[in-house]
Amino acid sequence: SGTLIVAALIGISINMSTLYHTYEYSKETIRGKSELKQENATVQTGSGLERDYITQWSYGIGETFSLFIPNVKGGASVPLSYNEKAMKKATPMYKGLYGQLSQYFGSQPGTSGPVYVGAFVWLLFVESIAC
Repeated sequence: SGTLIVAALIGISINMSTLYHTYEYSKETIRGKSELKQENATVQTGSGLERDYITQWSYGIGETFSLFIPNVKGGASVPLSYNEKAMKKATPMYKGLYGQLSQYFGSQPGTSGPVYVGAFVWLLFVESIAC
């Protein structure tokens, strides 16, 4: 346990500059404590931002699979009409509708595309269990 304490102290001391500046910056950002108070409210809801606002850009449960399966929740938040392969197969009558549909249908407000790490991660996972 002494080795872990020494390792933790070394890790903290190496990163002290970054940690300190992050701490100082957090006082001035939107994520820090709010300086606005509810004067006539009987109950203060808390400090900081609302949970929905903080987590709106987090992956949903289904989007976690996009790490291993490409485009499981669609691609980027661009109209489906940008996808040439889909438009070649589209019924001409519905092509106008496809310009309004997004390729992405996950829980985030929008995305530039999913994070895909591939089957190599599964290989590492299986290898780690086997050893």
